[in-house]
Amino acid sequence: PLIGIFPRGVTVGREVLTVQGATVQYLGGKASGAGAPLNPDHTHFVLVDNGKEGGAAWGSEISLRAQMENFISRAKAVPIVQICVQGGPGTIATVLATAEEGNPCILLTDSGGAATGIYEFVTSGKLDPKFVKQEEKLARIKQLHEVGGPHPPPAARLRSRNLP
Repeated sequence: PLIGIFPRGVTVGREVLTVQGATVQYLGGKASGAGAPLNPDHTHFVLVDNGKEGGAAWGSEISLRAQMENFISRAKAVPIVQICVQGGPGTIATVLATAEEGNPCILLTDSGGAATGIYEFVTSGKLDPKFVKQEEKLARIKQLHEVGGPHPPPAARLRSRNLP
């Protein structure tokens, strides 16, 4: 099973999902700020509905996803490690949610985007202009990193690896 956790308000074809017992076909298409199709490689979906549609719904799944991953990790006694490659503003929120659940994050710092932005903010305080609106989240990630270490909460630490 591969479970996708996605905001209902940006799911392309979401109107069909309200018909009980309906068969839903994969509609395809490209992602945009207003919505995206579900990934056909997933076997199941959890759609998170915050009552908003379009751009306002993006990110509504992040907290629930982090909590579910943490619960399953503990129930099955398997570790979680988030790997961050590139990414945008939503990625910063995802890294923060993961770190707040006490799970480690690996940043591929030479990949660009949020991975590089988070690393630079945490290590030198440098704020990428693309992520000015995420400064509060970056500060919280930095705080979690600073209190991390080999003792509780070890999972809040950020790791860095440069790509060849």
